[in-house]
Amino acid sequence: MKRAILFTFIVSIVFGFQSKAQEALETEVIPLSLIHTSVGFYTPGADLAVNYGANAGIGISFEQKFSNNLSLIVEANYFFGSDVKNDSLLRNLATNSSDNQFVINQQGTLSDLVLSERGYSFNLKVAKLFPVIGPNPNSGLKVSLGAGFMEHKTRIEGDERDLSYLDEEMKKGYDQLRNGFSTNQFIGYQHLSNNRRVNYFIGLDFTQAFTENRRGYSYASQTATEGKKLDLLYGIKLGWTLPLYQKIRTTYYY
Repeated sequence: MKRAILFTFIVSIVFGFQSKAQEALETEVIPLSLIHTSVGFYTPGADLAVNYGANAGIGISFEQKFSNNLSLIVEANYFFGSDVKNDSLLRNLATNSSDNQFVINQQGTLSDLVLSERGYSFNLKVAKLFPVIGPNPNSGLKVSLGAGFMEHKTRIEGDERDLSYLDEEMKKGYDQLRNGFSTNQFIGYQHLSNNRRVNYFIGLDFTQAFTENRRGYSYASQTATEGKKLDLLYGIKLGWTLPLYQKIRTTYYY
């Protein structure tokens, strides 16, 4: 009998917390911890567009939303693309300038080289939610501003067993590695459903990176690679959100 009473007591507390949290979500602005996973599709601009075409990205972030609908966000992104525009990048090694370039390997036959774009970024952001649309005061128009770091380079892939003269150290003279300080802006819609099952965001994402080439010398152009660059990315970003609801303080009398 005592066990049954204890079980009933625990169940009532658990479901009491859940119902209170759901009721608060529907009617009040509540503090939340949020984990986001995202995918984005971007077009490059300025100096970045000289070397690369469109790319895609995946990301993960942690957000702490406060009771005034202001948030702090820590974000990490990885982006990649297959459109490398600089056809002359390996001109002193390759036999042609097609998308898949060929070089003569140690056996005297042709080996395929594939060029692609790789990069990543980290951001610390401040966001504000405006509950002008959506099912509750914790959903609506979301605007964020941030700053961080971005790095990108050209990935060179080939059969390294046949291309010993193009080892990892030699690739550094061709990979166009750049990095530097970056800023980021996002404007879109954040949705947290009342039943807590459908949670997502979608919007426009913009990045401006103030980068420099970190290799010092380019084997392709046979010149020093000094000078600052402006690398832009703009596109659409969407993601899934996992909200971590805090317990609502409730007093029970028995």
